[in-house]
Amino acid sequence: MRLFIGIDVPEEVKEKAELLEQEIKSLQGSFTFVKKEAMHITLNFIGEVDEQKAQAATKALSSISIARFPVSFEGVSYFSPKFIKVVYLGISKGVQELKTAFSIIGNALAEAGVPYEHSLPYVPHFTIARVKYIKDKAPLLNLIEKHKSEKFGDFEVGAIALKKSTLTPEGPVYENLYELKLL
Repeated sequence: MRLFIGIDVPEEVKEKAELLEQEIKSLQGSFTFVKKEAMHITLNFIGEVDEQKAQAATKALSSISIARFPVSFEGVSYFSPKFIKVVYLGISKGVQELKTAFSIIGNALAEAGVPYEHSLPYVPHFTIARVKYIKDKAPLLNLIEKHKSEKFGDFEVGAIALKKSTLTPEGPVYENLYELKLL
């Protein structure tokens, strides 16, 4: 099964992200958009593991405690400046707390023998689109510039989940296997 650790995002933020996706859809290119029901912040990507490793991941997550913290979404940016691959909402508040959670969870996973991707530095973000092809990146860069300071919402992180990702032709379907309630 394919697993990751993530944080669910409030509906109002998802709705604003969908409006931004509509703007991107108007550009000449090929994009894969994150569906509203699948929108989240990824902390630790585990990948394909067997049932035993999934249980170890659950145990690892249940062994830690993290305090609640606020997150604010602000601005739009992208990864891979030479070839824009991912467009995302930036996080202006809660960055250090997300990095700390990434590290604490990563250490717990490692101690439990659960492999996970941990390329550093971890950059907290909220993916909204993946770029497969774009004829001219200038309009996309202009759209990103237009929204670089826009506020997309705030919320308090109250839970972090171990999620199972089932890939389907319509996109991934997520299921929470375990939810760590924050203090």
